[in-house]
Amino acid sequence: ITTLFLQLTVDDMGICVPLLSSPYQPIPNPGPGLQSPRVTEAEQGSALVLTVESTQISACSSGSLVSKGKFKNFCVRFADDFGTSWDDWKPR
Repeated sequence: ITTLFLQLTVDDMGICVPLLSSPYQPIPNPGPGLQSPRVTEAEQGSALVLTVESTQISACSSGSLVSKGKFKNFCVRFADDFGTSWDDWKPR
């Protein structure tokens, strides 16, 4: 019988999913060899933001899969004016 055990511990994780109407924005005068439209990165804008202060997820497989997880200060939110360059992504 084969048994597989996996444990993942993460501290201070943040994931940002930008909410753009269109990721393609025309760049005026893109220069020689460049084509427009291109994907541009916005410094600030609307986004779906997931943050978690700490999490521990464990899984064990031995014929069937058993898992459990702990999450501390897990937050999913929509932010209207979110900047990915900010040092702290946690909600205010």
